[in-house]
Amino acid sequence: MKLFLLLIKTGIQLLSLIAPKQAANLAFDLFQKPQNRSFKANEKAFYAKTKPLTLKSKLGTICYYEQGSDKDDLVLLVHGWESNAGSMSAIAEAVSQKGYRVVSIDLPAHGLSKEKRMNPKLAGSHVLDLLAHLNPTQPFSIVSHSLGSMITAYNLGRTTYKINQLIYLTAPRNMESIFVEYKSIIGINDKAYKMMVELGSNLLNDTLENVDTKIGTAKIDYRKLSFVHDRFDKMLDFTNSEGLVKALPNSTLYPFEKIGHYRMLFNPDVIALICQILRDNPLEHEDSPTAST
Repeated sequence: MKLFLLLIKTGIQLLSLIAPKQAANLAFDLFQKPQNRSFKANEKAFYAKTKPLTLKSKLGTICYYEQGSDKDDLVLLVHGWESNAGSMSAIAEAVSQKGYRVVSIDLPAHGLSKEKRMNPKLAGSHVLDLLAHLNPTQPFSIVSHSLGSMITAYNLGRTTYKINQLIYLTAPRNMESIFVEYKSIIGINDKAYKMMVELGSNLLNDTLENVDTKIGTAKIDYRKLSFVHDRFDKMLDFTNSEGLVKALPNSTLYPFEKIGHYRMLFNPDVIALICQILRDNPLEHEDSPTAST
């Protein structure tokens, strides 16, 4: 696989010199395709025992998973790039045992999803269509990881849902920074890169700068925002969360060390913290006696 990707990278670099438009198309197509589709052992265990539910969406078929009772408060789990619902399974199990209804989703081109591509527009459509199907009548909570946090922010920021607890297990700054990093990895020249950015903007019907965690989150009607991040995270810099928590109200940063970027999803201290945040900030139901006093 590494040799295959190296050959593609070399080909795109050469193509960008003689046919930048074709190079941009190829690079953008590759950008939308997760390379790791195999399940890790802990993810396999989740899929072996958990039957997927499916929902026909405007842009495809959504695979999602439910744990707990539909009478309990809803917690939605949104995974990151090259992860899946199984990646969030330890969190789902712990939170559901605390008396919550937990719904996890396979984003497009991840998990058991049959989609071939993944981008913020397609992923956002799946998340919003799933929420429309669930039709929460009370504020609910969201736990998202990595790219899933930016997808959550960008798409929930365009809705009127009320969020009780919004928990970001790391978050990228914006889509523009991801494109810039991708440009350095793939090695295309400036002309081809500019064309690739235009392809992304046309797909989203928005600028890459607007696909931004801070901008999107600021538009969400949330009660409390929590960031969990390893100070030495090698995938997303810790300063991302530091900057976001300074810019967004009612937010708290919970720094960790040596929990990794992906490993944090199975870290008992992180899972205990998530459960504590939910427990210490219970939802006050609109139809409860205390809500009416």
